[in-house]
Amino acid sequence: MSSPNDDSSKDFITPYNSTNFHDGVSFSHQEHAEEGIDCFTCHHTDQNKEEIQACRTCHNDTSEQAINDPEGYYQAWHSKTSKQSCVGCHQTVKDDIAPKTCKSCHLGHEREDRHSRHDDRKYRS
Repeated sequence: MSSPNDDSSKDFITPYNSTNFHDGVSFSHQEHAEEGIDCFTCHHTDQNKEEIQACRTCHNDTSEQAINDPEGYYQAWHSKTSKQSCVGCHQTVKDDIAPKTCKSCHLGHEREDRHSRHDDRKYRS
């Protein structure tokens, strides 16, 4: 894992398989580190693993059936009740520093040919 001062921590990531549903998510490790967010806030270790892994290493079920599974891939990013998920953490931030709408993270929503896992009426922002 890179430290906040490494050049690699400034990279933007595209979550595994997200382009099947969206054009990707912009995420800067550097910006989060500058806000004082420790790596272990999001990344946690499995009791059987010694090193921190990417979410998709363990949360790898991207099937429709796993959408509500707390250990599935979708909930690792979108759970409103887990402070380790993007959505869960951003919902707890009281000011505007953390984006709170789907479109503030998900890119390419202007493209009508993209489909979503979500009921569009429910998740429009």
